[in-house]
Amino acid sequence: TVSLGQQKKHCWKMVPDDLLLTFFQQCRKALVELDCKEALRSETWTTAECRRFLLDKQRSVLSSTLSTYNQNSKDNSSRISTEAFQERLGNIKKEVISQELKAAVAENDAAARQALCKLMLYSETHRETPNQDLQNDGRLNRSKLLEYLGLCQSAITLECVEQNLNDNTPLFDDLEVPKDEPTAMAYPQKRLEKVQQILARAVGLEPTFVTSELTRIFVDPATAATCEYADDQECRDVFRQLIVQMQTAVANASLHGGPTTLSDRDKGGVTRVVAVQYSEVGDGSSSDAPKKNIMELPQEEQIRQIRVASEAKQLQEELLRQLEELTPEDRKQKLRYAKQVSDDFLQSVMKLPPGPERIRFLQTVDPEKSKLLTMYKLWVSIHGEEDL
Repeated sequence: TVSLGQQKKHCWKMVPDDLLLTFFQQCRKALVELDCKEALRSETWTTAECRRFLLDKQRSVLSSTLSTYNQNSKDNSSRISTEAFQERLGNIKKEVISQELKAAVAENDAAARQALCKLMLYSETHRETPNQDLQNDGRLNRSKLLEYLGLCQSAITLECVEQNLNDNTPLFDDLEVPKDEPTAMAYPQKRLEKVQQILARAVGLEPTFVTSELTRIFVDPATAATCEYADDQECRDVFRQLIVQMQTAVANASLHGGPTTLSDRDKGGVTRVVAVQYSEVGDGSSSDAPKKNIMELPQEEQIRQIRVASEAKQLQEELLRQLEELTPEDRKQKLRYAKQVSDDFLQSVMKLPPGPERIRFLQTVDPEKSKLLTMYKLWVSIHGEEDL
């Protein structure tokens, strides 16, 4: 027989909002302050092990939060059981709750996603021997696709990744920048691509396989419209959101780092990140930071933006061809003019404070100036500045 007092103790509706708020705040704090080195202790963890560790950490916070609350309770009837608390947590998304509590739930969820991503990045970057058991053929299943895209989204929000994009600071304090690192890694596009390759391996996927699959599923018009994900709106929305986040992150990192980071010497500034090619300074037909969320755009416009991104390489190849067809003297004159335009442009950019104002300035570049900027960047990336 269960007493009335025991029944009350296990009733999830008795769990007060202020207790939940304290739990989410303490949980978020523990997740944000997570020390990956101390947690992993030189071990390499699977995704499941990382998830289990974070779940245990949240259970520990739950236990300590409840213990403190119950110790301060005036009588046994107001004490809350673990079962009641967990049941309230399980029902919270079905409830109508205060804005403060809703914000705390969202912040804790974001912190959990970031902590998982950070743990997986740390584990993979400290792996002593490369993982040979990676999927490199077949089809990318839906759960793995969403897991990978979600991790890429979380990575962009990590402070260590943001710092890495800004100035090539190692992702973790106990890592060093390789002495033989390619010159291309000096630019944020390639550093973001490297982070995403690390995450691909962390979830058991060969990076080149991921690139080919994302191209097939989302980018290549010949396959995207008929593949198994053609009608999967959730997957397509997540991918589009990621593209917007990537473009914004790279643009901000480029502006943060000063004039030198606005030039990409790797293959003419065209960088492939999760199978999408785009240039840092657009071709005048698209913007690097859309004025409104891509989710709000019509379906046709969303498809157009993805295709424009994938066509950037073709545009740049055409500009190179035009330069190569000029006589040496005409080409030199053209490039010297383009260099002057580029120098003036960078000076104008650096006079503006980092953030939205700079982004808006980039969006207003007229097509002719954009063409000259891209021409100069492409030529220098291949031939250098010696002959200019």
